[in-house]
Amino acid sequence: LGGQGARQPLLHVCPGDGVQRREGLVEQQHGASWQQRPKEGHPLAHAAPLFERFGLADFERARPAALSGGMRQRVAFLRTLLAGRAVLLLDEPFASLDAITRADMQEWLAGALAAEPRTVVLVTHDVEEALFLADRVVILGARPGHVVAELEVCAPRPRPRSDFLGGSEAGGLRARALEALR
Repeated sequence: LGGQGARQPLLHVCPGDGVQRREGLVEQQHGASWQQRPKEGHPLAHAAPLFERFGLADFERARPAALSGGMRQRVAFLRTLLAGRAVLLLDEPFASLDAITRADMQEWLAGALAAEPRTVVLVTHDVEEALFLADRVVILGARPGHVVAELEVCAPRPRPRSDFLGGSEAGGLRARALEALR
């Protein structure tokens, strides 16, 4: 695909054959070879050390089908972080995961945000997820959208998920959130 008379590719598919074919990728930077390692100062150079921190150390070249649901979520989050934006929008990031993986991913996200601080707008229908991950929860009403309630989560970080959600502060906030949703 290209722009301005197809002289400047917007997307460039790297050809390959045999084993290398599975490592083909869609480049976003014209002229960058998929075989070159990112040089110091290149945006991808920042990604290499993050693979281990995000639990993806041995999966840098894995195909999406080889990744678990939780790993795919971590890849998506890593990609979002690498965009370098100060504010991240996470829209139902764990909705497709089973309950155990979802809880693990919530713990992981809390740790990842502690290591790479950002302002996050998290959209979720899960009250406990909102309470655990947020410092401030805004509950929206039905159409037309309007703010029904705002809750401040004052528990210090880091806060272990099971300890926090089993505590009295979370219990009171959960009750207030559920009442506001009725």
